[in-house]
Amino acid sequence: METLQASPSQVNSDLPDSDDEPLPLPESEPTPETETASTAAPSSAASLRRATFTTSRLLEFFSEKELTLQTGHDRDAWPDVLVKELADNALDAAEDVTATPAIKVVWSPDVLTVEDNGPGIAPEIVGRILDFSTKTSSKDFYLSPTRGAQGNALKTVLAIPYVLSGNVGSRLVIESRGVKHEIKVTVNRIKQEPVVNHTQAPSDVKSGGTAVTVCSSCFAGDVQDRILQRLADYRLLNPHVAIGKHGPGNVAWVKWRPSDPISPHWYEPEQFTGLIAAYLSAEQDGAPVRHVRDFIANFRGLSSTVRQKEILSTLKLTGAKLSALATNGDVDRELAAALLNAMKTASREVKPQALGIIGEKHIRCEFLARECNEASIRYKRTVGVDSHARPYVIEAAFGVFEDADAQRMVVTGLNFSPCIADPFKELTRWESLSAKLAGNYVCQDSPCLVLVHLTAPYLQYSDRGKSSVQLPTEVADAITASVNSVSGEYAKIERTRIRSAERGERAMDKYRASVRTKRSIKEIVYEHLPAVYLAVSGNNRYPAVVRQIFYGLRPLVLRELTDKEDLDSVYITQTLIPNFMEENPETCQDWDVVFDARGHFAEPHTDKTFGIGTLEVREYLALKSETVSQLTAAEANCSIEFPTFGPRSRFNNVLFTEKEGFLPLLEKAQLAPRFDLAIMSTKGLSSTAARRLMESMPGVRFLTLHDFDKAGFSIVGTLQRDTRRYQFENPPEIIDLGLRLADVRRLKLASEPFPIKPEAADNLKENGATEAEIKFLLGDGDGQGRRVELNAMSSPQFITWLEGKLKKHGVKKFVPGDDVLEVAFKRASMVHKLNDEIGKVFSKVRKQAE
Repeated sequence: METLQASPSQVNSDLPDSDDEPLPLPESEPTPETETASTAAPSSAASLRRATFTTSRLLEFFSEKELTLQTGHDRDAWPDVLVKELADNALDAAEDVTATPAIKVVWSPDVLTVEDNGPGIAPEIVGRILDFSTKTSSKDFYLSPTRGAQGNALKTVLAIPYVLSGNVGSRLVIESRGVKHEIKVTVNRIKQEPVVNHTQAPSDVKSGGTAVTVCSSCFAGDVQDRILQRLADYRLLNPHVAIGKHGPGNVAWVKWRPSDPISPHWYEPEQFTGLIAAYLSAEQDGAPVRHVRDFIANFRGLSSTVRQKEILSTLKLTGAKLSALATNGDVDRELAAALLNAMKTASREVKPQALGIIGEKHIRCEFLARECNEASIRYKRTVGVDSHARPYVIEAAFGVFEDADAQRMVVTGLNFSPCIADPFKELTRWESLSAKLAGNYVCQDSPCLVLVHLTAPYLQYSDRGKSSVQLPTEVADAITASVNSVSGEYAKIERTRIRSAERGERAMDKYRASVRTKRSIKEIVYEHLPAVYLAVSGNNRYPAVVRQIFYGLRPLVLRELTDKEDLDSVYITQTLIPNFMEENPETCQDWDVVFDARGHFAEPHTDKTFGIGTLEVREYLALKSETVSQLTAAEANCSIEFPTFGPRSRFNNVLFTEKEGFLPLLEKAQLAPRFDLAIMSTKGLSSTAARRLMESMPGVRFLTLHDFDKAGFSIVGTLQRDTRRYQFENPPEIIDLGLRLADVRRLKLASEPFPIKPEAADNLKENGATEAEIKFLLGDGDGQGRRVELNAMSSPQFITWLEGKLKKHGVKKFVPGDDVLEVAFKRASMVHKLNDEIGKVFSKVRKQAE
């Protein structure tokens, strides 16, 4: 059930523009005054007296939408999710008590059982797992290279069979430590709550180990083949594991175990503070009280009492309890950061090899077992440390199947756990792992086996289901280099083979045809684009990134054009594909093509920054729309729940620049916070996404910076009128701040020669250039003109010039409307009073606890 709670981050901020979640107001009956003002109906009509309902959110787990978010996969992949989560938990548990972990997996169309040789799950832990109002996990706050990190895994194991059964019910059996737990789940639709029937009986599993049985009809058909493949992937990534009938693993092989001490060098201050807060929260719920010394002993290299005493003495925490690191209901961040620095100083960094290395020998054996040609197998290992001083190990392997008709198989893994889908969706700005392989001619129909495995103590996931990772640049680059290394030789051979075959086919076509008309790239792209889009988007199930479409088109175009070695991707992605969509609206009306960000947008004060691309702008507009709805509701209901970002709360002017290189200079000069300016940048002419964003901000002025040249005038001109690709319904207000001839002469800026055609005069005039400016830019009209860039100014000169322009156009601090200020003040007032009251209660409760 939803209840009124005030977290430390909420009650310790009394600023109206805090980015923390707003505190909910307690419900109350309307007073006569408020009822008259807000709920009374006109006298000529009957009025509805609305009741206020409180409903449970516990049933969210039992919907397809929520399970898709929790697991990161749609329902077709949920059987794989069940196998992966149970196997991850089984292996992690077994590794803590034995050097040779073993799991046994038995399945039929209606039942899946996973059994391990670990220590077994305690009965009280099973009870906590069944509480859908909490999150039970031993991994959330510990940074270490352990498998799986979903946190709600067993809750999804309960909910998935229920949803797949058509909401009839689900049954789960857990046998451990001599107890058989039988769990049946249904739902109470009226109260919107799950109904869990948990019974216990004696079990045959008396000693160590846990057996988990999922009863569901979802394991029929090709799912059984997928289970076999998933188990084979576990053997590939874990040399020490015995699975099923396969013999014991390599006893000598070691990796970082879940029970190994964690390293302080892997933590940033914010994550370290979160770990301390988790311990303190557990203490408040009844867990044993810890001393700071006990806390330090959890970390690698700090088990020595001498080092512990040195750290505690330096920080004057000798004999202190962990609660000494908190004050006023929150962790003392300065003290926590000092403790973390002291722990890092007193311990050594962990070498990447200590995380665990699968090894070339084991991988070769597994590739041979999958019938890869022995001579074709390539292996690459890369170890390093990222920009946050965290170690990583990358292992990549490649092999060609003996069966030439086999399909490509890609095995990806994170911390010795195989992934269900490609987790490396952003290796570069343009490419996922799948796109990188396709670029190396390792396509879907290539008879190849590919392995890419990453081990790291911290993985930043981009979705709640933790199916996709955001990689540090150096790690992404290392994975890209590793893939190129192992598949590069194959790519070279395949490129030569394909092109030779294509040349032979084209020569034969030419020999057979008496007349052959060569088609243009445009004609070929237009012919194949609809089919390629459907293939890339999964028959329109998913958005298609424009670069993915390009990779689908490339072999088809090169097959026909004998004189081309490669294609201009920018021409195809930025011209031909948009042109086709514009010219064929009926064919493309349901297409969801994602064009890459060509610039950035940053709000003042909020640190809210996003790329100006199709998806990024779409997400921001949806969030802004939700914010406006929340604020409107806040005004109507006297609520204080609203986030303070967007033009209504933060700014009414946007500085638009064509040069992203000036962004660090603008940041250093603090122009955004001093003038309450949002900063918007694009690369060249504005994209469709940029125009859609601008049109969504009525009443906001866009102050445009640009060079003194033809391109600069075109940028300003196209922002103010419709183009073929985008027509404004509500054109934005554009103010030209760009460099003009008067500025050039007054500041005595140097010009540079620049080629320009004489016929550009009409375009310059159309875009607002004066006759004198046109004459300056065209020069003598012989095709060699002049231009002046903003870069011709020094940094102090540029800032002074720009500030003068801003003041000339009346740009000043932005004050939100009374409606926004009123709601913000109410929030600040309530938070301030809550701080006072919680401070009083906290002191009283602490004394009682002591």
